[in-house]
Amino acid sequence: RAAGYIFAGFPVKGSDTGDYLVRTIVGLNEDQGMLAIGENMKPDTPILFCRRDGQSAIDDMQRMLDNIKVRLGNQVVKGALYISCLGRGHSLCGEDSRALTMICETLGDIALEDGDFEGAKNHYGESLRIARQMEAINEEMGALRRLSSLALKQKRYEKAKEHADAAMRLVKRIGSRYEHAQIEDIMGDLQSEQKRFTEALRHYEKAGSQYTSLSKYRMAVKVFSKIGLVHAATG
Repeated sequence: RAAGYIFAGFPVKGSDTGDYLVRTIVGLNEDQGMLAIGENMKPDTPILFCRRDGQSAIDDMQRMLDNIKVRLGNQVVKGALYISCLGRGHSLCGEDSRALTMICETLGDIALEDGDFEGAKNHYGESLRIARQMEAINEEMGALRRLSSLALKQKRYEKAKEHADAAMRLVKRIGSRYEHAQIEDIMGDLQSEQKRFTEALRHYEKAGSQYTSLSKYRMAVKVFSKIGLVHAATG
């Protein structure tokens, strides 16, 4: 169950920021007390264990951004170059370049290109096809959520609702409260875009309640901010 979630870490000697190299755990023999790691090992090498999941990646990203903001002081950011590793990206920080959105929210409005929507749609569609073929409900649900969010960004509202409804049906099957909150959030955005503010509030309030109950306070705050904007728009 830990495959792809728990990794081995090797502290970087001399680092003053607690950096470490992450390596894959390739095998485990509980009977013999042996652990196989994808790295050349030496006796007495320090080792730690770390987890790889979406919320941890987002929290870590925010920690780094807050540190940069403090170091910048009153300086205004005119431009930035963000280089992410392959292991982070959409799989951890979410769809629609969530990491880039976080950069702008913390450091100020930095111009960003929208990206290749058609290419993204094709990749998400292929992910959906493979997930269904493998009967992997969690992956299918995630692909549908990303397709819904992408369609919303393209203002293809009917398609966005179609994907969100399909994802919600899967959520009800497996009872994932976190996915439920994310889809309610998307549905709120969809209704808000179409000026259906009463429906938007209903979805946002459900999302906010779920995030709060799961202690996802940063995400809850963002949803409650959207509720405030809806109230402001409706007087």
